[in-house]
Amino acid sequence: MHIAFFLYVDAGKGHITPAKALSDAALRLGHTTVVADLFETLNAPIINWMSKSNWRLMLHFPRLEAFIDPKQDSWFNARLFRFLGTHSHAVKDFKAWYDANTPDCIVVAHFLAGCLIQPIVAQLGLPIPVFEYVTDVVFTLGWE
Repeated sequence: MHIAFFLYVDAGKGHITPAKALSDAALRLGHTTVVADLFETLNAPIINWMSKSNWRLMLHFPRLEAFIDPKQDSWFNARLFRFLGTHSHAVKDFKAWYDANTPDCIVVAHFLAGCLIQPIVAQLGLPIPVFEYVTDVVFTLGWE
């Protein structure tokens, strides 16, 4: 089985470490894997820069993060991400990545990455499951 692991943002070790650990475990089980940066795959360098900058800022202000994250990690933003993912060049960019990598399943290491990837896969009618491995659950208690 060829498994793709997506990290949400390459700002730190919180998303890449679980994605690589899952990839390493799958390799030990005899699968092939690819670890991909979501925003590179979707050709969204500005969004990547914004996410990375926000994450690095919040490292310096943990109380601010505790205040802001519950407001950012909302159902509204999840729906907004789904809409933007399926009404932009992201569909075409993901399809090009998919054709080059042809995974049997996808695992995303952040819930908002799932909000982008799952609707794109559905819109394209691709026959692959998308699983979410939530690495950030400190302030995101409303996601069930």
